[in-house]
Amino acid sequence: MDATSQKPALLLIDDQKMVAELIQHKLSSHPDIVFNYEPVSQRSLETCLRLNPTVIIVDLVMPDLDGFGVIRLLRSHPDTALIPIILLSSEEDPEIKARAFAEGANDYLVKWPDKRELVARVLYHSNAYLAHKQRDDAFRFLRESQHELLTRTEQLAQSQAALQQAQKMEAIGQLTGGIAHDFNNLLQVINGNLELLKFLNDSNDLAQQRIASAMKGVERGAKLCTQLLAIARRQPLQSVIIDVAKLLSGMKELLHRTLGNAIRIELDIEEGIWNTAVDTGQLENVLLNLAINARDAMEDGGTLTISARNIDAHSNEKLLADSASDHVLIEIADTGTGMSPEVSIGLLSLFLRPSR
Repeated sequence: MDATSQKPALLLIDDQKMVAELIQHKLSSHPDIVFNYEPVSQRSLETCLRLNPTVIIVDLVMPDLDGFGVIRLLRSHPDTALIPIILLSSEEDPEIKARAFAEGANDYLVKWPDKRELVARVLYHSNAYLAHKQRDDAFRFLRESQHELLTRTEQLAQSQAALQQAQKMEAIGQLTGGIAHDFNNLLQVINGNLELLKFLNDSNDLAQQRIASAMKGVERGAKLCTQLLAIARRQPLQSVIIDVAKLLSGMKELLHRTLGNAIRIELDIEEGIWNTAVDTGQLENVLLNLAINARDAMEDGGTLTISARNIDAHSNEKLLADSASDHVLIEIADTGTGMSPEVSIGLLSLFLRPSR
């Protein structure tokens, strides 16, 4: 219950019903004070947790569990440890008072106080307790608000960073796509002239060889344009049947130039690897990015191993949730640091469906 809306609530713990009737009569002129009564001292904690009082009056002399025992019981529970407790006794005994305060009582009443004194003590302790709860509620709300604000600020910062990264990638994609188109136009001009030279020098074998070599360079340039357009995401996906072993072997030189001499590249390709239908540019782009990430994890150099093997649908090697079909598995492993084996396997493995 919110402390700002809670009324003063008195819980009397006494085995004599007459005492309850007397205190209730003394409080009759203050209907704003909620009165509750528990005659069994052993049920004090259970009743207190259920009723949530703002002040408790407990009689000293009761069977089984006396007033001191009730005070110890209530003080031992975190939800009742701070509720004000007034010990009610028939004796004006300093030793009893001292022990009551030592056990954790907040006040001491001798039977029977004037109703004005009783009401004043009940309201004083209730208001102090409610004020304490209001302060705690305010601090808790402030902490939760600060945590929520901090969380939202972090989320906003992450979103802004992601947006900036996306904008950068979009700008790079636009630039890459423009360069690829212009480069491709130049290649078409070169290729057209080479075709004309090939026709004009039909009888010159040496010229034919040089023209063929130049045309191979144009073909490699066109392939590079395709890769650039795939990076820029301006090239539609075109699945073609490829020889996985041939593609990986052909990328070895490109990877060597990209990764540098400090990285040794090893290929481990299973004999008889299946062909697969895939967009070549996209696959090469994925492999190149994985290789660059592996290089960053090997600051002092190391070995990059690219392996490929067939995964039969009936194999016991459960690498995919969809185990009802065959797959070609391509894995990239490095000797660097930065990821656990479990994470690296999940990130650096590619599964391709074979094409037959």
